[in-house]
Amino acid sequence: MKKVILIGFVITFYSFIVQQITFPASEGIISESQLNTYYPNVLDKVKDKRIIVAIPLKIKKDSIIVSILNNTATFEQMFLCTHNLNHKLIDTYYIGKSTM
Repeated sequence: MKKVILIGFVITFYSFIVQQITFPASEGIISESQLNTYYPNVLDKVKDKRIIVAIPLKIKKDSIIVSILNNTATFEQMFLCTHNLNHKLIDTYYIGKSTM
């Protein structure tokens, strides 16, 4: 908080730090808020959620964004997801579990 005194008036400036939720543009771990915003209801039936990784795929389409949502639990679960250009989820497809 900063205060400035100007000819008898006290002006107080408040600064706020706002967490901005951004669409994952590169491969990486996503937060719970990103998961709820950009991948709603995708992992609702999954009981064991650990590190969730979003992997954007470089597929050339003018109207969709394609990504893989990876749940790195005991066995990795992968979902193929499509979004429109406004980052709204269009569809998901369960790829399966990796048994490594």
